[in-house]
Amino acid sequence: MTRLLLACALLAACSRSSSQPAARAPATAPTARAVAPAAPTVDPEAEEQREIVEAMREVSAYPDTADGVRGFVTELTRAAAARDRERLERLEHELVADERRFELGVTFEGARLLRGRVVPGLEARARDVQQRLGALRAPVTVTVASATGAELADGAPHGFDPAVARARAHLRPAVRYFRVDVAGADGQRVTLQPMAFLAARWTWMGEFWSELPAAPPTPPTTPAAPAGSPAAR
Repeated sequence: MTRLLLACALLAACSRSSSQPAARAPATAPTARAVAPAAPTVDPEAEEQREIVEAMREVSAYPDTADGVRGFVTELTRAAAARDRERLERLEHELVADERRFELGVTFEGARLLRGRVVPGLEARARDVQQRLGALRAPVTVTVASATGAELADGAPHGFDPAVARARAHLRPAVRYFRVDVAGADGQRVTLQPMAFLAARWTWMGEFWSELPAAPPTPPTTPAAPAGSPAAR
């Protein structure tokens, strides 16, 4: 009887244990996903306007004429006299030829021969020009002479330094070159030559002919002795 009671109790305990629900695994927190930032939207009209403004900064305010280069150099002279650093930087950016503009002002062979000799030193030379312009006594007088490369090819100076004849083979025939003389009231003078309107800017190319290699000396020729003379025998 005792055994029967023990068996019934054990059976009831097992029944209760199996009827309890299984323990659930703790819920896991949802995995955070990285969200890529949204690409900034570009306003096509604003971008086009920005590009136009940037392009306009590279266009001279002075036209491609003798009056245009006279006006440009006059403003440069006034800015130098006033020591207006902001204006001078803007004008210098236009004045000093970079490699691309220098190449537009000379032939292919001239660019190959002169670009590396002239362009690296132009900025320092332009600063010297600014100092000399600023030292001129007001009022100043600005005079302009010009000629195309085709005109200068005849070897005549056409108002330029006579040494321009050394470089005439390297000048582009269709480009118009300018010489600008700025004279102070005391007679002091500053000359910029050649200048040209290249890539829509007034560009000073320096006196690049001074950088041409010196021509080899021509050996003297001995006239032929007349026939029948002792030297001809």
